[in-house]
Amino acid sequence: MGHADPTPTAWELVQAELRERLRGLPPHATALLRAGAGLPLAFGQVVHEVGRRLMVLLPERGDAFADAPFHDRRAHRELPALAGRIRMLPFDLLDRDACVSADERLVSGCSRLLAVWDGAPSNG
Repeated sequence: MGHADPTPTAWELVQAELRERLRGLPPHATALLRAGAGLPLAFGQVVHEVGRRLMVLLPERGDAFADAPFHDRRAHRELPALAGRIRMLPFDLLDRDACVSADERLVSGCSRLLAVWDGAPSNG
């Protein structure tokens, strides 16, 4: 889901576009995302709001969020509550390479990808 820190104005535009695109998908389509704060959490909330199915990818280690910032721990609690399905993956949230690998697995499991990008280069 791209960068995690859009401006409030940008986020309103993104939410509207996501709502429209999600409503245009076949009824059986499932949204898939990797747990995280910012856009992943907000995307999960929009998926839930429009009544679509959601699958959340979580780190296999149950303590993966123990050292994460509060906003990440909040997302880790809220997203599974919104999800109809959860898939556990072996990755560590504090290891950028592991997160990239989890994102690659997420993308390879999609038939359609909705990405949000602010045009800035990656931070890694």
